[in-house]
Amino acid sequence: MIQKINLEQKKLPPLVSIIILNYNGLKFLSGCLSSVLNTNYTNFEVIFVDNNSSDGSAEFIKNKYGKNSNLKIIDLNKNYGTCVGNN
Repeated sequence: MIQKINLEQKKLPPLVSIIILNYNGLKFLSGCLSSVLNTNYTNFEVIFVDNNSSDGSAEFIKNKYGKNSNLKIIDLNKNYGTCVGNN
C-alpha cells in the first residue's frame, strides 16, 4: 500500500537555537533552563555553554537536564569570555 503524505502538514516551523552562556551561574540555572525547555514552540534547541565554571554548573545541568533531546551541552576547558563562548 502506498501512502501519500501531505508535505504542507508535515512542515515544521523554523528551527530556533537558544544559546545560554554560563559562568558560575548555578543559582540561576534551574529557573532559566526549566523556563526555556518548557516552551510551547516545537522546533528548538538549547545550546548550554559552560565557560569553565567552578561552582558545579556543568555537572548540575548534565545531571538534571542531560537527557533532554532539545539540549546540547558544551563544557569548555577554560573561560574563553563572552564572545568566544557565544560563537
